[in-house]
Amino acid sequence: MQKWEYLTVDTQNNIQTSFTVVGAHGNEPAEGIEITDYLPTLGKHGWELVCSHRLEAALFGVGERFFFKR
Repeated sequence: MQKWEYLTVDTQNNIQTSFTVVGAHGNEPAEGIEITDYLPTLGKHGWELVCSHRLEAALFGVGERFFFKR
């Protein structure tokens, strides 16, 4: 049976056009990196984006949470 690993990445919307990583819940340190710069790194490590959803009530303001699997 195949086993999956999961990773969540929380981002904060800084300028309404970009999202900065504020928390990566896994082994890949990334805080302060733009999500568009971080995605290729995750892909190289075998992570596949499954879905994302908006975080409006988070402590850090409006953002997105991204879910990955490998």
